[in-house]
Amino acid sequence: MAGYEDINEARLILGLSEEASLKEIRDAFTELSVKYHPDKCSETDKEQCAEMFKKISHAKDTLKDYCANYRLSFREKDVRRNLMSKEEYEHLMRFYDGWWADLDL
Repeated sequence: MAGYEDINEARLILGLSEEASLKEIRDAFTELSVKYHPDKCSETDKEQCAEMFKKISHAKDTLKDYCANYRLSFREKDVRRNLMSKEEYEHLMRFYDGWWADLDL
């Protein structure tokens, strides 16, 4: 299994933010593989395209392996949190973090 550095490098190669869905990973790979596929490059760029295509393919495989081995939680609280929109979750966390910060424990 790849470490954080490898996973982060793969993310950057595919041009992904720190959060991405499987669809976004797949779409990024598809877009870049079409752009850099050696059969689509000019003769003068074939070697560079082939090298980039290898990097893109390796990045996709690294992220795919990470996602396939990621442990998902089916606990009610985790499922409910994951079903929230990003805005709802951030609002809840601002309230929650602010509430705990006000307590002198």
